[in-house]
Amino acid sequence: VLALALHNAGILGKLGADTAENLERPALEALRAAGAGRAQIGLAAVLPLAAGRFLLYLFYRWETCVREATVLGMLALVSLGSWIQDARARNLYDEMLLAMLCGAALVIAGDLVSAGVREWVRRST
Repeated sequence: VLALALHNAGILGKLGADTAENLERPALEALRAAGAGRAQIGLAAVLPLAAGRFLLYLFYRWETCVREATVLGMLALVSLGSWIQDARARNLYDEMLLAMLCGAALVIAGDLVSAGVREWVRRST
């Protein structure tokens, strides 16, 4: 789990940095010319301009983590995948179906929250 967290934190950092680098420069330069520091530019320009993209990446990586953890569970790590594998080995198909539905519900819940937050960000900008 720690390996997944570190790996995805690195990916999110890289995607966030790329997003910040590709922002329109006039707004950033105007703030810099007005005497704003790096933190002020980040809070006043970078964060509002890139918030939607940051959230999109965050929710995408969260969904990916849920799926990766399920697969790792089937390979011996205790997670949703191990519950599915255990239920299958004991021929408890009702438990296996329940675990699979829980995994699907996690992904769907993430998609719904992601869509709601992105719509909220879109309306507020």
